[in-house]
Amino acid sequence: MQFAPITPQQRANSALNRYRGIDCGVLSGRVIIEARERDVEKMAKDMIDCELMDTARTRLCGRTVHGHAVRLDKNGMMFDALRRWAFDESTGEVIYVKDMIGGAMDKEVVMGKPLPEDELLKRTTMYRNAQGGLWQEEDDPESADVSAEVHWKRTVAGFQPWRKMSEIKGGKKDVGVGKFKLFVPRGGVE
Repeated sequence: MQFAPITPQQRANSALNRYRGIDCGVLSGRVIIEARERDVEKMAKDMIDCELMDTARTRLCGRTVHGHAVRLDKNGMMFDALRRWAFDESTGEVIYVKDMIGGAMDKEVVMGKPLPEDELLKRTTMYRNAQGGLWQEEDDPESADVSAEVHWKRTVAGFQPWRKMSEIKGGKKDVGVGKFKLFVPRGGVE
């Protein structure tokens, strides 16, 4: 799974940079964005109207956010415990049949067709070795440094990507120790 159209970490950064007074929880395959009720509708509209939305892989929910599986169904749809949406086989479109908290709506809302897999792969922001791709640390050391810096700024600097590494307590460019590898080297673990 490429976490297209955006990885959970970057979705949280995007929300934290766009909105005030929110709290993000980054989990393995999803991001929970907590906000004041008065702001949720505007935020949801912004997210639906931007390039970070895919009707199959991005969902809007106000409760039971943990009713989630990273596995997708046969149509590429993310699992939802409250079944807030349906996939119309005849049109290929995603239709929301319940509101964000699982209640009845006056009418169904057609969200459109999910992005095709090849388009999602073009849009993904995830950098990874998909068996035969780059060995990041050896073939592209600059990207390994950037990945390490993003991780350091997230975990130590508290989602503050604008801060310089030198300003972060304990911050350093190379977070590896001696011959310790941040990523699995070519040929597997040494």
